[in-house]
Amino acid sequence: MLESDWEGEINRPTMSTLAPLGEAVKDNYPDLVANYFSIDALSCNISDGKDKSFRMNMQLGKGDFIQMFGIPLLHGDPTTAFEEPSNIIIQKEVAQAFFGRTNVIGESLILETQNANQNPTGSKEYIVSGVIDQLPENSITDNLGERTNVYINAENMQYFRPFNLFEDWNNYIIQTRIELQPGVTPEDLQLPIYQLITTNTSEELAEEIIPKLSSIETYNLTDQNNARLQLIYVLAAVAGFILLMAMINFVNISLGMARRRLREIGVR
Repeated sequence: MLESDWEGEINRPTMSTLAPLGEAVKDNYPDLVANYFSIDALSCNISDGKDKSFRMNMQLGKGDFIQMFGIPLLHGDPTTAFEEPSNIIIQKEVAQAFFGRTNVIGESLILETQNANQNPTGSKEYIVSGVIDQLPENSITDNLGERTNVYINAENMQYFRPFNLFEDWNNYIIQTRIELQPGVTPEDLQLPIYQLITTNTSEELAEEIIPKLSSIETYNLTDQNNARLQLIYVLAAVAGFILLMAMINFVNISLGMARRRLREIGVR
């Protein structure tokens, strides 16, 4: 994950990065970066155009997260599901909530738009192109601890935001994941990322932001200053202490029984 630390006492988001950085590093350094996926998370009223309507979490995504992360689809083609701007990918439970079944490819859902200047009707229809299988909690399908229900292509940004956030180098609240080429390490990207930032941002912002790469495999453990990892260490220490006490008690009981047995043998 592309994240950000900040110089001094600047209080800004750390789990996000400059909006265009993921795409820029992929386009300018294809020998280092194989793929990227950037998201803008928001909530939206979604209906089936009939009698069902729910407020759900949504991601506007740039890149191809289905193939990049190997997200399993119950229905739909993973190679094309995220290509068309009119497509929408939904979680299994969303399909069941609206249609009572999971195979809903080709069905339509209506999303309430939030930028009336671009779409005065206040709504836009999308065609279901993929249904995601049930997944455990992870850093891809969950945003800030909440499950993302639906995904649409970033080309729909105009219907939900006043401008294209993914093109603004002053926007540092976009979450981005990148896939490195085989053999490439995070250290290999430090200079290229620094060059992109200094070239495209103001001198002040370039001096304030400290980009960093975090492994997705261990992100949930190391997030929030290793909070979950520290909890695991504490629980392991408690378990070890309980096991040690159990062993000491077993030894004491065994010695006591042996002493009693020796007395019985002496009396005989």
